[in-house]
Amino acid sequence: MSKTVQSDRTKILSLACVAAVTTVIAGILHIFLVPHSMSDEQGQGILFLVGGILQVFWAVPVIKGWNKIWQYVGIGGTAILVILWFSTHVHGLTQGRGLGGMTLPLEIAQLIFIGLCIALLKIRPTVQKGNTTL
Repeated sequence: MSKTVQSDRTKILSLACVAAVTTVIAGILHIFLVPHSMSDEQGQGILFLVGGILQVFWAVPVIKGWNKIWQYVGIGGTAILVILWFSTHVHGLTQGRGLGGMTLPLEIAQLIFIGLCIALLKIRPTVQKGNTTL
């Protein structure tokens, strides 16, 4: 194996690990929000619980380099969470309420995850017959 191929594999694995860490962080932060959300708004609490569990799970397909469809679903699902947050908080932001608690780290982690997954889609070799070619 040439040094270039090994170097590319190392870069891809490094990006995948960082992306996995960001989605796990976002998932854990969502799970931390569940108890408070359940007491105020049960639907929101369920969204945080399901979303958080899925985000923690999503580290697996990112690191293992599963089929690109998994990557697109992860990007799309995370983008939906960001859009939901933005659409429900933009009014408060324009009134100067700012970002409190875990909001800023959570949204930053999600946006970094999306960016890294897009980068991985562009540089990761194609997956054939279910086997990764990391």
